[in-house]
Amino acid sequence: MNEIILETSAFLIVLFCFYDCMRHRRHLYFPMPKGIKAKISDQHYIYIMLLITVMLSSLSSVLEVLIEEYFSYKGAVTLIILNQIYFLFHNMLSVMFCVYILNMTGAAREKKGGFFLLLLTPCLIMQVITLLNPLTGMVYYINDEIEYARGSAFWTLYVTGGFYFLMGFLFYFMYKNRLSKMDRSAVLMIIIIAVLGVAIQGIWSIMVELFFEATGLLGFLLLLEGREKSRRRGKESRLNKNFIVVISMIFLTVVVVNINLIYHVGSDQTGKIGTIQVDNIKGSLQETISDAESNLLRFSISAEQYLDPGQRYMLEKLISKQKKYYYDLTGGNCFNVYAASPNWTYIPDFDMPEHYHAVERVWYTGALQNPSEVYISEPYIDAATGDLCFTLSNLLSDEKTVAAMDFTLSKVQETVEQMSRYEEQTAIIATSDGTIVGCSDVSKQGMSMKEALPEYLEIFERVKASREHQSFTISVLGTDRIVFSNETSNGWQLILVVDSNTFYADIYRQMIMVSTIDLLMVVVIVVFYLVSINNQEKAENTLAT
Repeated sequence: MNEIILETSAFLIVLFCFYDCMRHRRHLYFPMPKGIKAKISDQHYIYIMLLITVMLSSLSSVLEVLIEEYFSYKGAVTLIILNQIYFLFHNMLSVMFCVYILNMTGAAREKKGGFFLLLLTPCLIMQVITLLNPLTGMVYYINDEIEYARGSAFWTLYVTGGFYFLMGFLFYFMYKNRLSKMDRSAVLMIIIIAVLGVAIQGIWSIMVELFFEATGLLGFLLLLEGREKSRRRGKESRLNKNFIVVISMIFLTVVVVNINLIYHVGSDQTGKIGTIQVDNIKGSLQETISDAESNLLRFSISAEQYLDPGQRYMLEKLISKQKKYYYDLTGGNCFNVYAASPNWTYIPDFDMPEHYHAVERVWYTGALQNPSEVYISEPYIDAATGDLCFTLSNLLSDEKTVAAMDFTLSKVQETVEQMSRYEEQTAIIATSDGTIVGCSDVSKQGMSMKEALPEYLEIFERVKASREHQSFTISVLGTDRIVFSNETSNGWQLILVVDSNTFYADIYRQMIMVSTIDLLMVVVIVVFYLVSINNQEKAENTLAT
């Protein structure tokens, strides 16, 4: 997301600079100098080439993100073409920046062709490597998922860029005495901005380099390009003020565009993350249920061998053995294994009271009513332990014996804890009738939604009625909440309710950070510009007197 935001900003800034050069300073750039040496030694020509280079680099990067994220198209050939454009032009930035510093001091005209050939050699080598990259994949490559990835020689780009920035610093310190004190300060400030962008992107892979370089080019435009005297000072003063207003409006537009992009793109991405999180939790819970079903079916197959009344002892022995086995296998999650029919019931380690009739229990009647599938009961208080549990049961081939397994809700509660990513949130897993089987507040477990969380009853009904389970925003007790949901195969509802402000906290921080960077850039540049204009007027007044 930062990539498209900051590089869109870079494109807008250099587009404005290019427009201003063509509209108000055209005489500085046309006619273009003839010959390679003359072009390299012309400050204004190099500046225009810098603008075009940043413009094409940022445009190719923005197009790549738009094609992938917004048009959902991934084509290896398209990615290669866009990355080739990006790198071929981007490789030229540092060397042109270095040459611009040399030109600005007037030292470029003193250098011979051999000097420039030697200076350009590392860049030319990198351009050849980049041109051959579709065959070698040394700089970058497109992986099997049709995604951009850095190649083994990618580091050479930063080494080459670092070399030219160091040379730029060297030229600056060698020839800085040719510049006025104000110009020296302005150039140093702009160089630091550009180097800072390269360093941040190189170390932390945050795509800010082009934005910082575009801001540096704006600084060059304001402070160094086409500074001319005007006999009509009133008109020049008005022009300066108008220019500052335009620059401020451009950056204000960039800030608004950035905030809009961050909010909408961030909201979409954060919403997808919330949905994916609930989907993943559903998969985890569904896997737990599927494992329980598999264990029950394996037990049922074993029990089928002893359905004859004469083998009742063997069946009871199998049940006792299976209880210990599955208790150990599941770490205590499956705490009981048993079976029952109208004529007999065997539940290991359970002192069955006289009023207990297995055929009346929900796990038995449920399996009897659903003979072709595993029945999953609603949570209930276990008669043997007094704890909240749920049962999986199924009808055996004699159509009267039911095999069953009891499970604690510990795995369900673990699933709820996985859902608890945000501080101000409530995670709930509830049955179709509204019984809470898992909740952020463990004390609510086993209670009904109406009794325990009446403020979420509307959310529960809305989620239960939903088929697609799309996220939505709803007000709860006067606070906006975002709801994500899903449903398991047995009808349990997974609900994640997050406070809106908490959910978007990272987006708000990002909006503040990017806006601060944008505003800080324009403040620094405008201040330097005003000081520069003031010093120039003082110098002109001194000469006039």
